[in-house]
Parts: sequence; C-alpha cells; structure tokens
Amino acid sequence: MDIIENFLTAGSAGEIFKALSQTCHELGFDYFFYSPLINGGNSETVFRDESIILEGEALMMQNTLLNYPASWVHRYQEAKHTHHDPIIRHVSKSILPIFWDDAVNAEPQNIVLNEANEHKLASGITVTLYGHGGARSVLSFAAGQRRNEPRVEAIKNASHIQLTAHYVYEALKKISNISGTIPGSALSTREKDCLKWSANGKTSWEIAMILKVSERTVVFHLTNAVKKLGAANRRQAVVRALSLRLINP
Repeated sequence: MDIIENFLTAGSAGEIFKALSQTCHELGFDYFFYSPLINGGNSETVFRDESIILEGEALMMQNTLLNYPASWVHRYQEAKHTHHDPIIRHVSKSILPIFWDDAVNAEPQNIVLNEANEHKLASGITVTLYGHGGARSVLSFAAGQRRNEPRVEAIKNASHIQLTAHYVYEALKKISNISGTIPGSALSTREKDCLKWSANGKTSWEIAMILKVSERTVVFHLTNAVKKLGAANRRQAVVRALSLRLINP
C-alpha cells in the first residue's frame, strides 16, 4: 500500500520514477521501461521522432521513464530496433502480456533480443495499457539474468506490472494536467462504494453481498463509474478514483 501511496502523491516525474523503481526492485527485477505507444505509420513505436536519438531528461519530457542501460537506449534508437522488436510487434496486436523468454524461444536469432541480452537485459515481461481516448502505453520490467520462475509466478508478476502501469499512467496524467480532474460530485455515493470495495479486490458478487444489493446493481454502478471517469475498464477506474482522492485505498 505504501508503493501505491507513492504514485498517488507523486508531484513530479522524478517522484514517479522513484516509485516505479521501488516497485520494480520489490518484484525482483533490475530494470524498467515505461512509454506511450505511438503510431509510427506502418508500425508502432515508442519514440516520437526516430531520426533523433534521445536520452535521459529528454525522454522523460516525453513521459518515457526508464532505467535501462544507457548503452542499450542509444543502440536501440540508433539501429531503429523498434521495427524488428518482437515485443513491440506483440503489444501492437494484443492486450495480453508477453514474457520475453517466450519471444526468445520463438525467435532465437532475433537481433533485438540478442543485443538486449548483450546489454544485460536478459529476461522480462511487457504489458500494454489502454488509457483515455484509446491512448496506449507499454511497461516492461526486466532482469539482468534469465529468470527461472514458475509460470504461475510469472503470471502473478505480470498482473502486478499491469496494475503498476495504471498507476504510472494516472500519475503522469495528473502532473501533466492532460485532461483535468473529475470533480467528486461526478460519482454517486453508491458508485464510490462499489469502487472502494473493488479496490480492495472484491468481485461484483462479493460487493453485492457487502452492500446488500443485487450483483446486477453493482455491475450497473461500476459501469457508470467507468464512463464518468473516462476509464477504459474497471481496474483503471479504481486507479483513477484513488489518484483523484475520490475513494480511499
């Protein structure tokens, strides 16, 4: 819960970076990469202008947060690897997370994956986030060595990373004031109740039992809350409500 609070109270990109770094290391990874996913014409990319190599603060100005080895960040842009990256290719077509080990097994000779390994990015997980208005972002957590973790643990990590992506998106959105905030009066008391219990991991059926209403009523309120908050789904609505202090964690 402390980590969530760090995202909710972050007042700068630097503070978001710090919270993301803490989450990354607590999940046992070494590196992270968060970036908006941009339509580059014939393919997706994570860089607005591939003719210019950006590093450090310049990338942060474009809402890209990362602690990847600087040598790899430079090489990736220099070689225009985004066009040959199976990870980017996957997130362009699927909302499901991708485990880098699976990509390596599928394309053992892929130049991007092989060079990433040479730059100490040996294993990782990448998730996709759909934001307001169809905007998409990607978040990767990577390790310097291949992780021999059970599949169940890998899936659990992917779930944590997916949730983290929501918090990063909302935190960046808030500090950049992309689309303002939703006034507290926009949500009804019942909608806030449903969001609060959903934030605590309760299913629609469980929330119905707690509030003594039908499951259909709970779904109705949560659907309305998602629309009012301009969220893509229930999970994102919960994160946004927490970020805007409309509900307490």
